[in-house]
Amino acid sequence: MIQLINTLYNIIKEEHDNGFPVQAIIKYWQKELGITDWVITTQRIESGQIDYDDQNYFIGIERNFDNQTAIIYHDVDLYEEAIIHELVHVQQPTWSEDQVSAETDILMNEKHPRRF
Repeated sequence: MIQLINTLYNIIKEEHDNGFPVQAIIKYWQKELGITDWVITTQRIESGQIDYDDQNYFIGIERNFDNQTAIIYHDVDLYEEAIIHELVHVQQPTWSEDQVSAETDILMNEKHPRRF
């Protein structure tokens, strides 16, 4: 019962990270990036599920190009910049991590004022 309560709490919390529903941020940026035909979901993971490679947290995306679906996995609360970053990976699947990071910076700082 405790595990169920914790799971439900995490789902509710995730939907309202930073005071705004995560899915609303995802939908906004899907439209801005022209990837509205994709279904993007999120899933919180436990820290023991990941090999961190000298990182303190994990946010990453698993993409299925055949079905145009993706899951953003995370062990910390999602925030707008991280969501944009992961969605750029969907929009530009051949780009390097440096290219995705540079585009994320442009989107955050120049093209769009923060909406959330």
